[in-house]
Amino acid sequence: MLYEMSTPLLNIHWFLDKIGMTGSLLQLYNGVALIVTFFCVRLLYGGMMSVRIYSDVWKSLLRDCRSIIAEKEFTVGDTFGHRVSLTDCPIPWWLLCFYLGGHITLNTLNVYWFGAMIRAIQKRADVRSKGS
Repeated sequence: MLYEMSTPLLNIHWFLDKIGMTGSLLQLYNGVALIVTFFCVRLLYGGMMSVRIYSDVWKSLLRDCRSIIAEKEFTVGDTFGHRVSLTDCPIPWWLLCFYLGGHITLNTLNVYWFGAMIRAIQKRADVRSKGS
């Protein structure tokens, strides 16, 4: 839910365009707040949380696989030649791929939209500088 902190600011920005306040001081302040909030929440905080998610998933996967191998070695008695595979782990591989792939996709979209916001600011700055 923290990712959505920038959404009300985006809606306000859109609404100001629709009521004819494009380029107003209010829209400028709102745009600055939108850019700062989007960058801090979605890119910085989101990036840190992504690292934690991938780290937690990796640690969990290794721990679960090791415990399953330990159980197999204890019950079978053969400690040699057993290799870890994704089929040994309790988390289905397709679920990991789907979840982590979706997470990467959404983070990539956040970077794309932030770039689009920066390009929009540059475009407005170019129009203003040519008009002066």
